[in-house]
Amino acid sequence: MEKTVHHYLSKPGSLIGKAIMRILMLIGICLTASSGLAQDGSDVTFEADTITVEQQNNVMVARGNVRVMQKGDLLEADLITYNQLTDIAKATGAVRLTTEDGTEHLSEEMVLDENFTHAVATPLVSTLADGSRFSSKQGEHRQQKRTVFDRSVFSPCNCDYDKGESPIWDLRATTSEHNIETQTITHHNVRMNVFGLPIFYFPVLAHPDATVKRRTGFLTPTFKVSNDNGLTLTTPYYQVISPTQDIEFQPTAFQFTGQGLKTTYRQRWDESVLTASIYSARLETFKEQRENVGAIDASFSSNIGTGWSIFTHLRRSSQDTFLRRYGYDSEQTLKSNITATKLTNNRFYRVHMSDVQGLRETDTPDKETTILPSVFYAKTAKGPLKDQIVRQELSALQLDNDEGYEIVRWTALLGTERKFDLGSQILTTSGDILASYHDVQKSALATDKLSTFGQGNMILSGEWKYPIGVQYGGDLENSAIITPRLKATLIEGSDRTDELPNRDATDFRLDEANLFLNNRFQGRDFILPGTHVAGGISGITNHSVFGDITGFA
Repeated sequence: MEKTVHHYLSKPGSLIGKAIMRILMLIGICLTASSGLAQDGSDVTFEADTITVEQQNNVMVARGNVRVMQKGDLLEADLITYNQLTDIAKATGAVRLTTEDGTEHLSEEMVLDENFTHAVATPLVSTLADGSRFSSKQGEHRQQKRTVFDRSVFSPCNCDYDKGESPIWDLRATTSEHNIETQTITHHNVRMNVFGLPIFYFPVLAHPDATVKRRTGFLTPTFKVSNDNGLTLTTPYYQVISPTQDIEFQPTAFQFTGQGLKTTYRQRWDESVLTASIYSARLETFKEQRENVGAIDASFSSNIGTGWSIFTHLRRSSQDTFLRRYGYDSEQTLKSNITATKLTNNRFYRVHMSDVQGLRETDTPDKETTILPSVFYAKTAKGPLKDQIVRQELSALQLDNDEGYEIVRWTALLGTERKFDLGSQILTTSGDILASYHDVQKSALATDKLSTFGQGNMILSGEWKYPIGVQYGGDLENSAIITPRLKATLIEGSDRTDELPNRDATDFRLDEANLFLNNRFQGRDFILPGTHVAGGISGITNHSVFGDITGFA
C-alpha cells in the first residue's frame, strides 16, 4: 500500500505544516519495526514540503526544502529518498550538509547510512569554519569523527570563489583526511602548487585545523628569490611549552650568502608579558665572506605595585648591516629603553632611560644618545576660584652623546589656569612660573660655553574662543563647527637661548595646537622672552559623503 501526503497549506515553510509532516513521516516510518531512524537513541528530524511514504517497501520520499537535523548537523536538499530496510538515504539537488563545528559540505549527490551519521558525496566541496576549502571528486563524512576526500585540493585561502577569487597556492593530494576528533588534517601523496605549478612534494603532510589555537609542528614555509642572496628558504618550527609559553625557530638558508636562525620565546603571566627574539647567523658581510653575527630584540611589560606600569625593550646587534640586508629588521637605529609610568586621578609619574645604537655608516659613538635618566612628575588640583586649575611639574634629565652634547637639567613649574564661560564664548587665562637649572658638560661646538646656570621665566596668557555650529546642504548629517581664536602671550625673565644648546625644543610644527601654546617651541631648552599674539580660525566639518574634514587658518 502506498500512502502519499501532500503539503496542502498555503505556505510550505510554515511551522504548523512542518509539524504535520514530522508526525505523518513518523507514523509511516514506525510501521516497520525491524529498523529505524533512531536505533542508537539519537533524534532525527525531517522537514519537507511534501513527503510520500511507500508502506509496502518502507521507502519514504521527501521533496522540496528538505531539512534533516540530527545531533546539531543540518542536511538540506531538494530531494531525499530513504529506505528503512537498508537504512540508506540518498539526497540530490543542491545538497548542503552543515556540521555542528561550522563546516559546510556541498555536493550534487550524497548517500547516507548508519542513521544519517555516515555520508558519501560525489563530488564534494567543503568549507571549514575558518574559510579553508576542500574540493574532491568524492568525499566520505562520518559525523563528529572524520571526513575523507579523494583526489583533493586544499587551500587555507578565505577566498570568495563565487566572485572569481582564487588562492595563490594550494595542496593537491591523492587522499586527505580531516580528523575531527584529533583536530588534524592529513594529506597523502601531496604536492604544493603555486599559481598552478607544482613546487614541492611530500609523501605525508599533517597540520591542525582551524579549531586548534596552538600546536607543536612546522609552520608554513616561505621562500623568495633575489640576485644578491639567490633562493631564500625559511622553514619555521613552533613548539608549545605550556599554556603560557611557546618558542619558535626560524632557520633560513640563503643560497649564496649563508645561513641564519631566528629564535623567538614568548611567555605570559597574570600581569606580565615577555617576548624575546635572538638572531644568530653566519653570513656574508661587507667585512668578511662568512662572519658570525648576532642580535637581540626582547621586550618585557608588567604591572607592579599600585598602578605602576613598566615596559622594557632591549635591542642590540653585533654588526651594523646584516639585519637590514637579510630582511630581519629595516630600522636604521636600535633603541633600548626602560619606562615606568603611573597615572592617578590628578597625578602622573614617568621615569625613562634609553640608549641608542646607530646602524648607519655615519653613526659614531657621540651620536648614540643615552638618557640616564629622565624623571617627570605632574599634579593638577582645583584652585580656590571657580573653574580654576593649579598645575605643578617637576622634571630632571641627563642627556649624553646627543650629537656631541652632554647636558643635565632640572626644571620646576607652578601654574594656574581659569576658564570664564561668556555664553557661547570662552575666555581662558593662565599664568606660569618656570625655573630651570642647567649644567652643560660637553658641547659639539668649541664656541659654546661650558657652564652651569639657572633660568627663571614668568609666562602670562589670555585666549578667546567662539565656537559656532552651522548646518548646510539641507542634510542634518552635514554640519560644521567654526571657531575663531585669539591669544596673547607675555614671557618675561632671563634669556639663555645663546648659552643653552637647543636639544629638546627644536620641534616647531605648523599646526593649530602648536601656534596657540604659550611657548611655541616644545621642551624647556628654548624659552624666548617677549610678546606674541596668535589669531585664526579653526574648523571641523562632518559630511555625509566626504566624512570628517578639519583645518585652520
